Amino acid sequence: MRIEERMVGPSGKERAAVVIPVKDIGDDITRRCVEHLSTKSELPLRIILVESSGQEFSFGRSINAGIRTAE
Repeated sequence: MRIEERMVGPSGKERAAVVIPVKDIGDDITRRCVEHLSTKSELPLRIILVESSGQEFSFGRSINAGIRTAE
């Protein structure tokens, strides 16, 4: 499991955490998703991408890992 964080949106001390489980952090769909969030959000965001695939993939574990990172 690989975790990557990106800060997007307006500057601000408080950021809303958005956890996104993905198959590949470097793929085009993930890049477009992060770009879209960064241009559409009026809130400062902390995007936490959790890469997990294959037999290792578990939606619940991915979300929990992202939440632990956000804490």
